[in-house]
Amino acid sequence: MRQSIKYPLVIIFFLCACAEEKIPANAFEVVSSKLRQFEGRVTLGTDDYLRYEIDFIESDITGEGSYRMKESLEGANGVVVLQEITGQYTSVYGLGDDKKAIIIRIHNSGLPEGVKRVFKADPRSRIITEEMFRKKDLTLRKINEHTLAVLDSRLQLVSDEVGHLLYQKTSRPFTVEGYFVHLGNDLLLHEVNTDEDLHIAKLGEYETALRHYYQLRVEKSEKLYFKGVGFTTLVNDQKTGKQKEALVLKKIIQMQSSATVEN
Repeated sequence: MRQSIKYPLVIIFFLCACAEEKIPANAFEVVSSKLRQFEGRVTLGTDDYLRYEIDFIESDITGEGSYRMKESLEGANGVVVLQEITGQYTSVYGLGDDKKAIIIRIHNSGLPEGVKRVFKADPRSRIITEEMFRKKDLTLRKINEHTLAVLDSRLQLVSDEVGHLLYQKTSRPFTVEGYFVHLGNDLLLHEVNTDEDLHIAKLGEYETALRHYYQLRVEKSEKLYFKGVGFTTLVNDQKTGKQKEALVLKKIIQMQSSATVEN
């Protein structure tokens, strides 16, 4: 996954789908600079989403290693875990429409039944296409060092929207508690345990939190109590163009008007 991947070498390992080796259960628990963790979700074109939590451990061979993945279906009826698996991944340059992109294949990760995806093959057309998606190995495109995008069976981006990408975690998930306020385009959280103002990334449960905010608030710019679970990641600052650390809301435990919160 490093930029220094050598073209011929990686091609060999990508095409040679060697027999999978069982990954030790504790392989991902070690503290290692080679461990990278990503999380995010991708739209299925309806009200359903596929959520991914993927841990990668790079091997000594550039461009390949082992993975642990949890794949879930999110919809109106809640969250259903589709699979939790371990295996090997490989990466390669030059497949799909971007010949300079690094493509990562998650071996032996296809879903036997697949899931239904609704989309427009041509954005200029009104024709809606349906397909059974994810019956083949999960394939990702490296957008940058901290961001991955899900590809379809034709190696096209399923979505390039900010909220439908996978982002590298820069922290372990942790409990957050504080008060929300929505100012302009920013949703801010004042964390009471650390006395910090945290920017909320437009990922994870951002839209759900924002919807609840407007349902619960009584006055403009009212601060609402929030308790949940999140992790940090790097996002681009629209004002400066530089990357900054932001909080991703992974789970909402409680939201309510600050006037009703018991001390």
